[in-house]
Amino acid sequence: MKLEWFKQLVDDLSEGVVIINKDRVIHYHNNLAKEMTGWELGDIVPYCSYCKMREVAPGEERCILAHEDPLPSFQAHMPTYKGKKETSFEMSTTKITLEGMEFMVLILRNPKWTSEKERLKIKKLLIRDTIATQEKERKAIAMELHDDISQGVYSAFLGLQGVKHHITDENYQSHFRKIEGTLEKTLDNIQRLTKQLRPQAIDQFGLKATLRSAVEDWKKFYKVNFTLSYKIREYVLSKEVELQLFRLIQEAVTNAVRHGKAKQITIKFAESEDQIIFQIIDDGQGFDVSQTKFKGLGLYHMKERMAMINGEVNWDSKIGGPTKVEGYVDLHNKGC
Repeated sequence: MKLEWFKQLVDDLSEGVVIINKDRVIHYHNNLAKEMTGWELGDIVPYCSYCKMREVAPGEERCILAHEDPLPSFQAHMPTYKGKKETSFEMSTTKITLEGMEFMVLILRNPKWTSEKERLKIKKLLIRDTIATQEKERKAIAMELHDDISQGVYSAFLGLQGVKHHITDENYQSHFRKIEGTLEKTLDNIQRLTKQLRPQAIDQFGLKATLRSAVEDWKKFYKVNFTLSYKIREYVLSKEVELQLFRLIQEAVTNAVRHGKAKQITIKFAESEDQIIFQIIDDGQGFDVSQTKFKGLGLYHMKERMAMINGEVNWDSKIGGPTKVEGYVDLHNKGC
């Protein structure tokens, strides 16, 4: 195909086409893209409103559409003419290689959603980014607690044991026992906090073993009775799904104890055809679900965690209790 024919074909498309290099410098755009944006050849394509706000790790690509596995399409505000207000576009991208160089083809479309739907979509994406960032931070803090702080306290504890038998004065012995008890309690607290931040068992042994260990810890710490039923085949769930399910259980148990004053909590997992069904039932004080706006108690994040893994969670409760948190994860989701 002649270059002139190609340009005419692309220029007549009902979508804006912009070709940029890895530094986001514009090498080509069709007529509609120029009309929509006011960008010129050689300009640097600015980041959209969402990508400017999102937190990124060192070396991570800021543009959400430039990732190796990008979203099929995305809508956000983009800066256009200098001094003009930002304009909303629906965007998608694909990568191409020309003469040994990698380029990204940015497709711009007129907005199809209302501004409210766009705002909600960006809000959901920000929440999911926040959850992912929190997990990274929790893992890093848990590793530091375990590898550095815990080892330092344990070394101090062993050092004290070395001088223990040289203390003969009763007053000093009493003081020593208090210090010894404080260090033991500190080690226990560090271990508990490490598990809460990032249970190592979830990466090494999976959800079943992690829940069993967590239930034993919760029994001791919260002074609450637990019943655990887990009937899911091994290797059915991905690590990401297991982690999100554990976080949901963790949040539900915390709410049941701290807010509901529960004394008995039952956790059930079962596999049913193409779904994983879960229930957390407690005998606590309960709450009026119809009056709850899901802004507190971590309930909104619980819903978002389930949405991230193609799942659903609901609450069945009333004043005076009991409270049931139940839902499912669809195994058809490729993330499972």
